[in-house]
Amino acid sequence: MAIGDSYVIRPVDGGRARHRRRVVTVAVVAVVVVLVAAAAVVVPRVLEHHVDPATAQAEAFLAAWSAGDTDAMQALVSDPEAHVADDLRAAAGSVELTDPSYRLDSVTVADGKTTVAFTADVTVGGLGGWTYPGHFDMVGAGKQARVEWSPSVIHPQLAPGLSMARTRTWADRAPILGIKDVVLVGPIATVTVGIEPRRMTDQAALTKTLVDTLQVDPDTVSKALARPGVKPDQFVPIIEIRRDLYDQVKPILYPVPGLVFKQGIGRGAPSTDFARQLLGRTGEITAEKLSELGAPYEVGDRVGLSGLEAAYERTLAGSPSGDVHAVDAAGATVGVLQAFTGTAPAPLRTTIDPVAQAAAQAALAGVTQPAAVVAMDGSGAIRAVVSTPIDQADRALSGQYPPGSTFKIVTTDALLTAGVKPTDTLACDPDVSVDGRTFQNFEAESFGPITLTEAFAKSCNTAFINASKQLTKVQLRGAADAFGFDSSYDIGVDSAGATIGDPTAPVDQAATVIGQGDVLASPMHMASVAAAVMSGSWNQPLLLPQQKPATAAEVKLDPAVQAALTDAMKQVVAGGTGTAAQVRNQIIAGKTGTAEFGSGDPPQTHAWFVGFRGDLAVAVLVEGGGVGGQVAAPVAARFFAAVPPS
Repeated sequence: MAIGDSYVIRPVDGGRARHRRRVVTVAVVAVVVVLVAAAAVVVPRVLEHHVDPATAQAEAFLAAWSAGDTDAMQALVSDPEAHVADDLRAAAGSVELTDPSYRLDSVTVADGKTTVAFTADVTVGGLGGWTYPGHFDMVGAGKQARVEWSPSVIHPQLAPGLSMARTRTWADRAPILGIKDVVLVGPIATVTVGIEPRRMTDQAALTKTLVDTLQVDPDTVSKALARPGVKPDQFVPIIEIRRDLYDQVKPILYPVPGLVFKQGIGRGAPSTDFARQLLGRTGEITAEKLSELGAPYEVGDRVGLSGLEAAYERTLAGSPSGDVHAVDAAGATVGVLQAFTGTAPAPLRTTIDPVAQAAAQAALAGVTQPAAVVAMDGSGAIRAVVSTPIDQADRALSGQYPPGSTFKIVTTDALLTAGVKPTDTLACDPDVSVDGRTFQNFEAESFGPITLTEAFAKSCNTAFINASKQLTKVQLRGAADAFGFDSSYDIGVDSAGATIGDPTAPVDQAATVIGQGDVLASPMHMASVAAAVMSGSWNQPLLLPQQKPATAAEVKLDPAVQAALTDAMKQVVAGGTGTAAQVRNQIIAGKTGTAEFGSGDPPQTHAWFVGFRGDLAVAVLVEGGGVGGQVAAPVAARFFAAVPPS
């Protein structure tokens, strides 16, 4: 800033932190300028008796630019033949610039020339925010001052005939990993099935083949072929499939006239159905996902659409890199205006064991009803998750059901803690009445006087209801708390735990102790109940190692209670209701459950089995499957048989 015939006018802080205090000096006279906010752009406002007209004109121009008012901008440029709106569109070229904000930094007058410096803030579509300094000259004096318009006003590196272009690149999506960093989802060989129109002889027959073989929507074919600009010799992509699937269907697809194939690299799991619901899938971004994710995503990007792929999209994908550069009329780059460095994708580590996962999926082969299997180790780390049908909700993690007699693990803990011994005799009558409601055993069985351990092994409802009459609500609640009921935890994806409600009345408590009434639990949580008996402490289920609580979440069981429960669960499989879970040369402990639901007479039942072997616990649920010992226990047996003991 000089003294005499040159001076600088700068905005002064008016209460907004983003602006700094400045002082205006003309010769030896100090003038304080106060900056205030104005609509979409912050511009300085000079005290009325010290208004500088040229500054006011510059502010008005920047405010109009920020608001996208090209008519107002046009009125403030010196050349009446200039075409501000057209020049702005031409300069932007193929780059989408949104959320503009242009704020005045200074006005310098030197040798009769007025120069305005400003800061531009814009968002570049698909890349992010861009801040850069700009400037322009003004001609004329006072209120007649006008902006000397040229492309360099838009950006200092733009000249007539130049426009902006954009590059944008996503790095390869990071893998989803299992235990020991085994890749669960990563690059796989793929084949894109497409159509070459000139080779097609019968579109209807070709479409039917794709529908029957790959379940392609017939509209997908017709719309792809009807796109504007499709040429007879063009490859028109229809669907990308795994190479192993292509090898299976090649004898059907390859001979069809018009179908052509391109090999490539895609993304997938070891097999088509491997942990599909949990891991999720990727695909072209939908309108809903675009709205949810926002910047820097745009139409055409591939994103996670479900499961972990969707829940950890930004971790697995990172963010794109690219630049905004100036190009000439021929499209040649003449300079880089701004470079954007993206965020590198990061792998997502899980606790899934590929061997256990494959075994759990195979164990459900042949089960036609909706079903779920969850396996975990003693620390709560989830080793396998399966839910069928795979195109429905993930009932393994987020479904909640009455657990039926599998809840007797909790009830037995309460009884043992209250002083009942495993050898104490209980009455296993055909039925028992509580406040006018009659409870029965399965198929009205009656075993007479039996021990607590025998009642557990035979799953005698009446024995447990009779014995639990001496339990207080606090004692039952304490046992449920020890196994994580009504606790809140997050495994990183949608999931549900377990609750016992508020069994205050005797009839409510009677229903609760046999896993009915208001008791609800997910298969995941019931696996954690079995794991607690196995390890001696209840731990929150864990799927993502990085989310493990900083402090231990485990709740230790009384060692004597744990030993008694373990013995009782072994007897269930050795000679009780769970003999169908037996595996040769393996010691398996478990508990069956046949949980009533609905209002039918008789009501329908879910089939349950929870149990463990070594350091691996499992919960099996078959919705509406019937008897747990007959339907769910064999699934557990197939699972344990397929997983080598550790």
